[in-house]
Amino acid sequence: MGDLGQYIKVVIYMMAGLILVYSSYEDIKKMKINIIPLFVASVVFSITIFVIDRDMPMFTFFIPVSILFLLSVISGNQIGIGDGFAIMIIGAAGGLSLQLSSLFISILIAFFYSIYILLIKHKGKNYSFPFLPFITIGYFVSIAEKLISY
Repeated sequence: MGDLGQYIKVVIYMMAGLILVYSSYEDIKKMKINIIPLFVASVVFSITIFVIDRDMPMFTFFIPVSILFLLSVISGNQIGIGDGFAIMIIGAAGGLSLQLSSLFISILIAFFYSIYILLIKHKGKNYSFPFLPFITIGYFVSIAEKLISY
């Protein structure tokens, strides 16, 4: 992959970040995510990345997303389908390793936030909060880690 391919990847990372930030805002305000931009961007990003970097498997990011969709069905939509689409856009933009590290970091941060909500704010265990902002933070932390180790 040449310099142009690297520039395209950076643009895709930035576009994915912007879409995640906007979707996080939407999730915080309405507790609902418009999945159409996430899905369309995922398809466009995965095709673009495949064209510029043939070494990256094209649709490996569907594996974690499939697990999230299954968890969404099992939990009765406690984990929203929009969260699965957000994870999908991360995988389409940066591959499976970025997707998994973002998901791990987001779960870790949400875990600590849950402890804060339970112990400090004294909310019940059925209190719900939007998860997409944690996914977005996990994405940016993973990107920062990738840049630092580069």
